[in-house]
Amino acid sequence: MAFLETDLFRPIETSRVSGTIVAQFRALIAEQRLQPGERLPPERELARRLGVSRSAVREAMRSLELLRVIEIRPGRGTFLSATAPLTILPGTVGSPAAHADLLELRLLIEPQIAALAAQRATPEELGEGRHLLAAQAARVAAGRTGTDADMAFHRLLCRMARNAVLLQLHDGLAVVLRAGRDLVRALPGRPPASLREHEAILAAIEAREPDHAQERMVAHLTAVRAALAALQGRGPAPSALEAVLPRRLPLDGTPRSP
Repeated sequence: MAFLETDLFRPIETSRVSGTIVAQFRALIAEQRLQPGERLPPERELARRLGVSRSAVREAMRSLELLRVIEIRPGRGTFLSATAPLTILPGTVGSPAAHADLLELRLLIEPQIAALAAQRATPEELGEGRHLLAAQAARVAAGRTGTDADMAFHRLLCRMARNAVLLQLHDGLAVVLRAGRDLVRALPGRPPASLREHEAILAAIEAREPDHAQERMVAHLTAVRAALAALQGRGPAPSALEAVLPRRLPLDGTPRSP
């Protein structure tokens, strides 16, 4: 097993400890040094090998579980998921080009997801959306990024859209999505701005206004792309996407059952 290698992990020397732990797991999986289905060491042992606190390991494990990279099986331990999404983009995860390409993909897909959500979301899902935004607001108010709640919100929109393939696509890209969010949320003022944009998207969905929900998602992703470009020291790349995306593609308007 890979964990028999005594030098598999490197000590962490960064203030963003849990994020660095996630990045180290990501690299090990991309290098195929960790295999799907492999059992991870206990929390105490991981903390010792990584040279970090157990609370940092615990937070990283929560993130990896949210990303569906690991599975926590009560009474048995923690295992690398058999379908760990980290393996889908080896060699590109975390690169500036990957983030730019992913944002372009998101601009093509997520506005349509928001439009479908406005048509198909159940009252229970709308309530869940409000709960997630309240959690994100609490984290932002406490000076945290709120990334976990951010990711959960976008995944909820996929569920609202009632399209299993879109949900699987979101889960498969979850690792790169999180890496991009972590980059952008390092910018001062970006976490509260993202919260406001999410609130506008959800309000349009609650009002059952597909066109408006789509427009709010375009505005959100355009702001994210501009923030990423600023972080990389360049202006936003010109694109015709925003000119065409607000015009929602024809939909049959038929709600799908939950």
